[in-house]
Amino acid sequence: STDWAATIILIFQAAILVLPVIGLYRHFGIIPALAFSFYFPLWYNALFDFHIDHIAIPILFGFFFFERSGKVLHAVFLAVLLAFVKEPFALQTAFCGLYLCATRKNYLLGLLLTLFGIVYFSLALQYFTSYFNSLYINIAPYILSGSFGWLGDNIQEIIQTIITKPYFIFLEILANQDKVKYFLYLFGALGFIPFLKPIILLPAVPILFISLLSNTSEHYSYNSHYTAGLIAPIIM
Repeated sequence: STDWAATIILIFQAAILVLPVIGLYRHFGIIPALAFSFYFPLWYNALFDFHIDHIAIPILFGFFFFERSGKVLHAVFLAVLLAFVKEPFALQTAFCGLYLCATRKNYLLGLLLTLFGIVYFSLALQYFTSYFNSLYINIAPYILSGSFGWLGDNIQEIIQTIITKPYFIFLEILANQDKVKYFLYLFGALGFIPFLKPIILLPAVPILFISLLSNTSEHYSYNSHYTAGLIAPIIM
C-alpha cells in the first residue's frame, strides 16, 4: 500500500507539473509545447523527486500566461503566491516585479511587487526560519556559511562581494566544471534559444545566481529540484 501511495502521489505531481503544456500550445503553438514536454529538468522534478519547490513551475507559468494575456493583477497575485513556496522564491517574486516594469511599463505594481519580494525574503531569512524551526536548528546561518561562506560571513558582506568583485566571482564559477556543465545543460538543451529574448529570463536570475554562487553541489546539479524556478522562464 505504501508503494501504491508513492506512485499515486508522483502521478498526481507529474500531472500538475505538465499542465502548462496546454497554455504553451494555446499561446505559442506545437514547438514550444514539445520543447517543454521533452525538457529533462521538468521530468526530473516530476518523476524523481517530491519537493515543495515543484509548485513554482505551474505558478511561474501562470504568471507569464496572465501577463501575456494582459491580466496583470492575476499575474501579480501568482507572483506573490510564489514567495510563499520557499524563501529563495521571494527573490523571484521581486524579479517578476522588475519584469512587469520592463515589459508592461507598469511601474507601480512592478515596484510594489519587487518591494514585497525583498521585504518578505529579508523577514523570512532573519526571523521566520529561526522562529518556525527547532531551537536546535537554525538553517539560515548554516546555508550562509556552508553554501555562500566563500563570499562573506553575512548577507551584507555577500552582497558587497557580489557588487565589488564580479570578475573574481565569474572566474571562480568558470573554474568549476560542474557549474559550467549545469549552465550548458539547462540552456544548451534548448539550443540557447532563450538568450534571443533575455528580458523573459529576468525572473530566472535569482535562482540561477543562487545556484552558480553556491558551493553546495546540489544547488548546481541539473538533476535536482533546484531547477524548478528556472523551467518556466527558460521555456517561455
